[in-house]
Amino acid sequence: MQPPGYGKSSIASHLFVPAGVPVVSGDQQIGLVARNQAKAPEPLGSLICENYSPFSIDRTIERIFDAGLAADLVKLWLGAAAGGAGDVALDVYVPGEYHGAVEQQLEELGYLPVQLRWERVGSAPLPEAVMSEQAEAFYLSLIEAPPAGEAGDRAQAECRPAGFVDELSLRDGELVIRGWAVDATGALPGQLAVRIGRRTVHPDKLDKQLRPDVQRHLGLPHALVGYRATLDEPGIRTVADLGEGFKVFVPGGVTFQLAGPVADIFSAAKQ
Repeated sequence: MQPPGYGKSSIASHLFVPAGVPVVSGDQQIGLVARNQAKAPEPLGSLICENYSPFSIDRTIERIFDAGLAADLVKLWLGAAAGGAGDVALDVYVPGEYHGAVEQQLEELGYLPVQLRWERVGSAPLPEAVMSEQAEAFYLSLIEAPPAGEAGDRAQAECRPAGFVDELSLRDGELVIRGWAVDATGALPGQLAVRIGRRTVHPDKLDKQLRPDVQRHLGLPHALVGYRATLDEPGIRTVADLGEGFKVFVPGGVTFQLAGPVADIFSAAKQ
């Protein structure tokens, strides 16, 4: 249950898998429930699906423990390992204040919980904000440098404008939209707009992010085509409250497509 970046998954794969001990990724199980690919008892299932985001599973876990559903969550994790029988290695980040609750639930189910604790080896990773700033500065320096020759001609080839909304999350009235977009030059558009009900609003904050997957897919010379848009929407309680007219678009340009999990949120709201 160590924090991210401590090597939990590496230790699990090198230690327990060769020993024939099933390894359960707690984060993966939560994600499967959120995508309706695995079942969870109520109200645990609804709580997991509420504003789920793979970028903030720690918040989901906090809500679950605060709601007193630790027992159901632990049973969900164990059920992913051969029906919950026999030895199992649980690979999941759990905030320190909830470690005792997890161990207690395991004991009540007849397990002998053994928690592995260790210090991080090597220097700690740079904060995410610092790494993003450094990466953005590097890629911007490449983009702003005028390409030359045949390679430059290919780099400046026209690109079909497109955009996607990959993830939506809402917490304390703050709506966060993540995705990617490109304009005709293959760059991230300078402005985005969001339609909520009858209102068109602009993000209070728009961060650029690296999307190497999109770079490879589109054959772009850079990966700086991801975005993270933040809007202050205190009147919106859940993502489903955004309404049927919700859309993200470039003013005067394309409307972004909703990725499958995002589209499912609005489809479920209609039912």
